[in-house]
Amino acid sequence: MAANIMKYIMMAVVIVVAILAINYVLGGYSAPAAKATTTVPRQATTTLLPNATNSSTTTLTPYVSCLSTSPNVAIYNGNFSAGNYSGWTVQGLGFGSVPVNLLRANANGSYYGSPWSGASSDYAAMTYQGGTFRSTGNITSGQFEVTEPYLNFQIISAQSNYLYVEILENGKPFLINHYNTFDVPGVVNAQSTFMNASIPVASLLCQNISVKVASGVVNTRNSRYTYIAVTGIHLSNTRISTPGILVNSSVV
Repeated sequence: MAANIMKYIMMAVVIVVAILAINYVLGGYSAPAAKATTTVPRQATTTLLPNATNSSTTTLTPYVSCLSTSPNVAIYNGNFSAGNYSGWTVQGLGFGSVPVNLLRANANGSYYGSPWSGASSDYAAMTYQGGTFRSTGNITSGQFEVTEPYLNFQIISAQSNYLYVEILENGKPFLINHYNTFDVPGVVNAQSTFMNASIPVASLLCQNISVKVASGVVNTRNSRYTYIAVTGIHLSNTRISTPGILVNSSVV
């Protein structure tokens, strides 16, 4: 009896093995499906590389399509070398009808205490009017695409809530910076010396921005030396800001 049971069991095993073999040959067997994988797209990253000159170079991945091939990119009439405000919108009388010719101003003694120095251009937009009373006003550049991570320029500015440099994104306020270059340690004649300034704009890469320089200083005797001057505005992959001149920066 037991022998017959074992015989039937062996026959069943042989039959099952035969069926599996036939299915494999005929393609009926399939391996378990591989698990699907998802590749996360690489994002643009920023790496700051400090150096001995207190500046830094920003390296961005090539996934940012609008990056310039040049380390420095000029904006239209950003140094006012046209001798006028071509490309800029002027409001009020604070900045005059034309930029100041620094060479001519130095020759005529039209400066604050000592000749103008430190500028990368012979022209600058400024609200200094030889110590006379002044009007409020602002100048705003035309829109340009951000193709480098820094906006660099030279600036002279007293510390005042009414003097500032503003970044507009697509015509809307984005960032406001206030500066004080009058009290830079170790700098002689700081009130007439242009200082380097940098505004990080990496978060606005490939966007259209404008630069607004504003003065809301009213006409009083005590405010006649409270002025702002800028020139040499351009995009760059290198930060050049003079330490200590930025008083505060606020996102609007």
